Amino acid sequence: MIFPFFVRADWQPSGLVIKAETFARLQKEYKQYPLMETAVSKMKARVDAALEEDIDVPVPKDPAGGYTHEQHKRNYIAMYEAGIIYQITGENLYAEYVKEMLMTYAQMFPTLGLHPVEKSYAPGKLFWQCLNDDNWVVFSIQAYSFIQDFLTKEDRQWMEQQLWRPYAKFLMDENLKVFNRVHNHGLWDVAAVGMIGYALGDEALVKYSLFGKFEELEEDPEKAAAGFYANVNELFSPTGYYTEGPYYHRYAITPFLVFAQVIHNNEPERNIFQYRDGLLLKAVKALVQLSDDEGRFLPYNDAIKEMSIKAPAAVEAVDLAYEHEQSVHLLAAANLQGEVKISLGGLIIAQELAEGASHRTAVKKSAVLTDGPAGDKGGIAFLYPEQSENNGLLTLKFTQHGLSHGHFDKLSLLFRYQGHDILQDYGAVRFVNVKAKEGGRYLPENKNFAHQSACHNTLIVDGKSHFNGDFRLSSQKFGELLQFDTAHQDYQVVTARQQDLYQGVDMYRTIIQIEDEKLNDPLYIDIVKAESEEVHEYQLAYQYKGQIMSKQLETYEAAKSWKAMGANHGFQYIWEVGKGHAVSQDSRLTFLNGSKFFSLRTHVDQPTEITLGRYGANDPENNLRTEPAYFLKKSGQDIWFVSTIEPHGFIRSATDELVADTESQILKISREVQENDIQLIELHHDNGNIYQVLVASDFSLADHRSKLNGREVEWEGPIYVNIYSSGI
Repeated sequence: MIFPFFVRADWQPSGLVIKAETFARLQKEYKQYPLMETAVSKMKARVDAALEEDIDVPVPKDPAGGYTHEQHKRNYIAMYEAGIIYQITGENLYAEYVKEMLMTYAQMFPTLGLHPVEKSYAPGKLFWQCLNDDNWVVFSIQAYSFIQDFLTKEDRQWMEQQLWRPYAKFLMDENLKVFNRVHNHGLWDVAAVGMIGYALGDEALVKYSLFGKFEELEEDPEKAAAGFYANVNELFSPTGYYTEGPYYHRYAITPFLVFAQVIHNNEPERNIFQYRDGLLLKAVKALVQLSDDEGRFLPYNDAIKEMSIKAPAAVEAVDLAYEHEQSVHLLAAANLQGEVKISLGGLIIAQELAEGASHRTAVKKSAVLTDGPAGDKGGIAFLYPEQSENNGLLTLKFTQHGLSHGHFDKLSLLFRYQGHDILQDYGAVRFVNVKAKEGGRYLPENKNFAHQSACHNTLIVDGKSHFNGDFRLSSQKFGELLQFDTAHQDYQVVTARQQDLYQGVDMYRTIIQIEDEKLNDPLYIDIVKAESEEVHEYQLAYQYKGQIMSKQLETYEAAKSWKAMGANHGFQYIWEVGKGHAVSQDSRLTFLNGSKFFSLRTHVDQPTEITLGRYGANDPENNLRTEPAYFLKKSGQDIWFVSTIEPHGFIRSATDELVADTESQILKISREVQENDIQLIELHHDNGNIYQVLVASDFSLADHRSKLNGREVEWEGPIYVNIYSSGI
């Protein structure tokens, strides 16, 4: 015996993720439903191809992307899938394949030291980091459970003593700093050890995985300091938002949902899917919310921009959640995914879609996802047009930092329209599993550029990232939602505040989405205020995507030779392409993205310096995408930036080359101070409307009163919106 444990005498494992009765249904029904029939037939084809090859279990030596790394990944997937096909077909050759490979691993594992690639704070045995070993266990222990009825008692005992218990000891005792960590690494670790515990009927391993490993074990889920419950309690907000951001939400959702399903199947009395008001199910719905209408995740924090809800982890999460809640939005997500995983939830989805479920699509509504365990540490606001055919999404992020994967991006915007990034978030500087790019790890530019404020759609003060780039300080800060008003047919409003963005500097940001019958496309207003008792240099950055069509500046000079915009805080990676000034009239940048024109217009109330930038300076390894950026800079104590983001017109290049409305339809923007320090902002449109915004300069939540168009208006909160044509 490797370490003390005890087994509950009455423990009768009823399956890990997929129970015996689910397999019984699958055997009878899977051919009736196209999505499930496709899932089974494709999996069987992959497994049959794997069985044609010799089993290859190499001694670990390569980093991510290398041969041994990728082979061990292929092996755990092959074992997992072969186990499922064995259960569905009953053909012993599939079980024999899993058995032979597990026996090979069981022979090798006791001979392994730590992985020879020393690049991780927690190295693994089969892989360069313990996290990948956790992945291997989560899938391989399921393969083991699928063939337990095929194995002899002696086979099971030998695998247990040679492989599973030593692996559990390594992942838990020898990596206790990971096991007791509240983080996606810790989550994978406890899921792996806990699933070994359930498979072996070892109650001690299960309890450690649920509550953490300490001399005195606290078994109250609400008070857990580590383990699965602590990760659920601390990493998700009450709305289901995962603090590290959508990309890692997608990655972490697998151990959350898979291990929760194992808990549910073996200890239903824990009511794990009802825990904290169904938080794990909310987490899956939040993951759907964090994707656009085409399924791409919003690339907030460290993220690979191409990752979408069609990723295998997201498909599995939606399927597992659907077993427990038949949500319209989950079914719509499954329809978008276009596939199901082999599980009870996947079978239910396949059946409902095959039978013509009426909720194949679901229109997303504007919403707020809060951050923090109690939902009181900021969040993200989503604005969707009421007219769904516009297919737009504007978000305002005012979350916590996001742990080690977070960025300095307080009160930043992200704007997508008709499937295109218009104002983008860079995401991460990483090429996953590409050996030539440091084995697929995060590259130096990730921290030095992608994390910095300069490559986000936010305000930068004195050329430095938020909180002067201090991770510890940023981790203590989060924004505050002041107003979220979506009750009006013609407009929606979000306002948030970030105090002490820099020492002595507070920032406020309001985004307004306007849809009225005279507009062909929604109109977006962006109002930024910063206040300080000291004079500062303020830069508002827009990371636009598109080809410039025209610009309105009073002076502009393209750089004869490009130089970096600065020496640090991310500016060292941005070329200065050109510079101009706006003194007495609005600045404007019009660009083409896809078949749509967009104009970014900013009111000029004092001399403003405008810089056109492009990523790629000081990048000899070509790690950065060469994409454009736009910066507006002015100095003062209290400053305002009032801008419009305006989709307009189209170009139909693929057919008749028809072009329409290539120019901005905003005639001018004005801002003036009225009584009681109320700001009146007006946007004059060529459709005859004046879009009016009243702003309480202190952004207070109190009742306010002001005169507008000869009448007195009253409102509560910072912002009042009016569309003026022939009267209020």
